[in-house]
Amino acid sequence: MAPKRAVSIANCSGAMTTYGDIDGITGDYLVEVNLANHAVAMQKGGTGYAATAWDGLQKSLGVVNEKRIKVDINGGGLNPVGLAKEVERVVKEKGYNLVLAYVDGDNVLHKVNDLLKPDANGKLPHLDSANAEVHLAKHATTFLDNPNKPIISANAYLGIRAITRGLREGADIIICGRVSDAPPVIAAAQWWHGWENNAYTSANFAGFGQYQTSELLNLGLPITEIESDGTCVVTKHDGLGGFVTADTVKCQLVYELQGNIYLKSDVKADLANIHVEEVAKNRVRVTGVKGYPPPPTTKLAEAQIRSKLEEWGVLDQFEILDFQRVGVPQTNPRSQLESTVYLRVFAQAAEAATLGKLAAAHGYNSMAHFSAPTPFLGYYPALISQSEVQRIPVGAPPKTEPLQPRANYETKNPVDISQFGPTQDVPLSDLVLARSGDKGPNINIGLFVHTTEEWEWLRTFLTAKKMQELMGTDWKDSYFIERVEFVGIRAVHFVIYGLWGGA
Repeated sequence: MAPKRAVSIANCSGAMTTYGDIDGITGDYLVEVNLANHAVAMQKGGTGYAATAWDGLQKSLGVVNEKRIKVDINGGGLNPVGLAKEVERVVKEKGYNLVLAYVDGDNVLHKVNDLLKPDANGKLPHLDSANAEVHLAKHATTFLDNPNKPIISANAYLGIRAITRGLREGADIIICGRVSDAPPVIAAAQWWHGWENNAYTSANFAGFGQYQTSELLNLGLPITEIESDGTCVVTKHDGLGGFVTADTVKCQLVYELQGNIYLKSDVKADLANIHVEEVAKNRVRVTGVKGYPPPPTTKLAEAQIRSKLEEWGVLDQFEILDFQRVGVPQTNPRSQLESTVYLRVFAQAAEAATLGKLAAAHGYNSMAHFSAPTPFLGYYPALISQSEVQRIPVGAPPKTEPLQPRANYETKNPVDISQFGPTQDVPLSDLVLARSGDKGPNINIGLFVHTTEEWEWLRTFLTAKKMQELMGTDWKDSYFIERVEFVGIRAVHFVIYGLWGGA
């Protein structure tokens, strides 16, 4: 049978739009701290699920019903069944022809104390326990033996199988708990193309300064068109701003990687030979990823704010609206603090409500920040057997492979840098684009260039020792650096273990 056309999957977590046709919508509402916050809120009568997911579903059910779009999101948090029941109630009230399903089984809080009891192999291994070079902070595991540090949430990272099963059974909307980032997208592709479970192989941007500010407003979220062989094209709706280029895709690609292997509970993706190619305007093809069985364990600025205030019709109500940069970063800084500056926003208006709109515009365009003392919620990424996760009737993965330490190496055949001629000191960002992320106590950063000559320089210059040197006084001997290369996208990637302290 001839393969089906590519499935078009969009994401709803960053914005809501009505541009163009799509087959599916996914949404990722959870980060590590979300579940702990939901647990604290539930103890005080909270719902346990993401309020933004509930709000978005209420506003879009009519369109989903009319266009027959499949929806799968992890906004269920600690209470996916609760959110599913609320959505089902609205579906019945509106008379929509939509089938609801939910995915749970990730919550193992009820048996976490048993799982944490020492056995012949000791306590639950940490995510990085297989790497002898990684040293955990002293306080990373103190909760294991301290009754005054109660465990308030314990969730395994689920994969695609239950979502796919729901879609195959006819579900239109699937509400999930703690599935990891990629499964909602992969499950939609698996359902569409009929992939078997063992078919393993199949929006921050560093270079925004080269574009006009007007191009960075009303940004369109990416759409992925996934082919039956697992290759894909990343694109966006033509009616929205922004752009999809090889650079924007590479920035997202190197975000939150764990070296050359991208781990999920359904598959290990080997990115060593990945290629990213612009095939048309706002269309980028990604190829070269190989899949292997999973492991047995689981785990902008001013113009944007002014634009939003103008859109809301309140910009001319401000008597003063001044954006001030406080300080300048030190040349060749020796620590992160030396490279940090502040942005101060001073506003004056006749009405307090007008000033309130400024805060709302800031919140619309940026991540929220904590203020005042807040409870400290620790995060420990442990490894448990996938058989401990109740996935009835989906079952565990059909095949697993032991999780081995990931590749770690310096460049082969480094070149003589002096061949490039006279040198001068410039900021690394003048030549290199990058994207960073974090997982637990570790951070990762991928740095890439565009030309072959630049690549020969980068791979030779950017060694693990050079990365340690660039960290300056922030470096501690307890840290460990893991380095790999992605030749197909001219990128050097580092994982720095322990930088965020405890897990």
